Amino acid sequence: MKIDRVDVFPLAHTLDVPRGDGRGISARRATTIVRVSTDEGAHGWGQGGRPEVIRGVLAPLLVGEDPRETGRLWHRMFQASRGDRRSVGAVDVALWDV
Repeated sequence: MKIDRVDVFPLAHTLDVPRGDGRGISARRATTIVRVSTDEGAHGWGQGGRPEVIRGVLAPLLVGEDPRETGRLWHRMFQASRGDRRSVGAVDVALWDV
C-alpha cells in the first residue's frame, strides 16, 4: 500500500455575530481538512494545520510512502515543517485513519 494523493480542503465561515476567546474577537472561523489516499483505495482524514505547509512541504514527502509507517513519517514531516505541530498532527491523524 502506497500513498498516492494528499488533498487539502481549507474551510472558512463568517459568523452572524462575532465571537471571542482568549486570542480576541473575530467573525471568521477557519479550519483545514486533510485527506490521505492510497493506491488501494483507502482514505484517511485529519483536521487542522496550515494548508500551505501541508500542500507545499508535507504532501511531497508522503506520496509514494507506506502510510502504515506512521512513526518514521511523523519524524520526516516534523523536521521538514520545522516543528509545525498542527500541520503534522493533522496529517498524522489522517495516516492513522488510513
